[in-house]
Amino acid sequence: AMDLTQGRYSAAMAGFRQFIELYPQHDLADNARFGVAECFFAQSQYDSAAAEYGALERDHPGSDKLPAALYKLALCFERGDQKAKAQETLQALVKRFPHSGEAQLARDRLAPGRPR
Repeated sequence: AMDLTQGRYSAAMAGFRQFIELYPQHDLADNARFGVAECFFAQSQYDSAAAEYGALERDHPGSDKLPAALYKLALCFERGDQKAKAQETLQALVKRFPHSGEAQLARDRLAPGRPR
């Protein structure tokens, strides 16, 4: 994951994708999927990022990365000007993972009167 922190997104993404292909059932496959999504997000490719965050939920429903993925998915919708979908995603996050740090972030974003 060093590539990711140094901004070498294509190298990082290739590594994550290879891992997912080789070890789709591995305990860390969800982390790799999240990594791919983060690479897209960091490059402002929000549609692609949203697809990957969504795939994490579909393929790894028990993942500990899910609250973070749902939060980032909402941000993708927000930046893609899909405000209603962003709100729905934040509400789903709060409902499903009420005690996560991301749920607290979601509550802050959902708070009325917050500058948008």
